[in-house]
Order: sequence, then structure tokens, then C-alpha cells
Amino acid sequence: KRENLTHHASRITFHGPPAWPRDIFICIGERPFVAPIMKSQRHRARQVALQALYEIDMTNHPPGQVLQRHMREVTPPLPPGASALLRDLVQGVMEHQDGLDRVIGHFAPEWPVSQIAAIDRNILRMALWEMNFNDTPIKVAINEAVELAKEFGAETSPRFVNGVLGAVTRKKGEMEAILCSTSA
Repeated sequence: KRENLTHHASRITFHGPPAWPRDIFICIGERPFVAPIMKSQRHRARQVALQALYEIDMTNHPPGQVLQRHMREVTPPLPPGASALLRDLVQGVMEHQDGLDRVIGHFAPEWPVSQIAAIDRNILRMALWEMNFNDTPIKVAINEAVELAKEFGAETSPRFVNGVLGAVTRKKGEMEAILCSTSA
């Protein structure tokens, strides 16, 4: 497909508002093609999900209201695919929080979950949810978690998040057993 795209480059037209990055509508000849959400859009969705989860964690505000407000206030608005990821992350973490916290406690035994910085705790919850309940590749989930830790966490957060998630991936069976035992 890439060869066709290059070969017919003179026939490619871009449609839609100039506010990039968003979903890009491309016409090759007469056939429209919707480009998948850009990596930056998925990252933005994770940033907003982290902010919502942090607020829920720290204030005990109703999760549904927090999620709706964050989705409404994000500018520029997220495209539908990124909005779905944001919604899935927040709802998925909330639904599986007890199991995710047990996994964190198992793989970071020197740190009680309640004593882990709220940002780090929610980054770990998000990454673990993506690794287990979403089709996100493990390396992508870890890389995104480390990036979020660099952006929002303390100086030592990226190393801590990477260490916990690295331990989890080395013993994935233990993580799955913990999650299965909490859902049973």
C-alpha cells in the first residue's frame, strides 16, 4: 500500500480542518481513507485519563462525573478513537482497581500501595490495565507509563514505574494469577 501511496502521490488530497493532529481524511482517487488515531492522540488520552484518575483517587469525586468533565474540557477535543481509549482507561482502572492494587503490592512489596505517590500509583494502574485488559502491546504500555512518569511524577518516578512494570513482565503468570483470584 505504501508503494501505491507514493506512486499516486499527485492524486492524494487532504480534507478536514487544518487543526492537526486529528484524524486525517485522505482521498486516494475517489476512495476516502480515515487514518488511525495518531500516537500523540493516544498519549493525550492517557494524559487526560491520568488526570481524571488522580482526581478520583485524591478527592473521591464520582468517577463518571470526573470523566465526563475531563472529556468535555480537553482542548482541542480528542478524536473518537482517543476518546474511547480515555473512557476505557478510566472505567477499566476503576472496575479492576482492587486487583491492580494487589498486583502493585505484590511486585513492589517494600511500598504499601497507599504510600506510593498518587501519580505513580495511577500510572501503574493504567499500565497494568492496558497490559491485561486491552490490546496494547506490553512494551507500548511500559513506554507510555514511563513517559507519563517523566511528565507528571517526581524525579525518581520513571525509574520506579519502569522497575515495577519490568518485574511484572518477567513474572506475567503471577500477575495473571493475582488478577484471576480477585475477579473470582
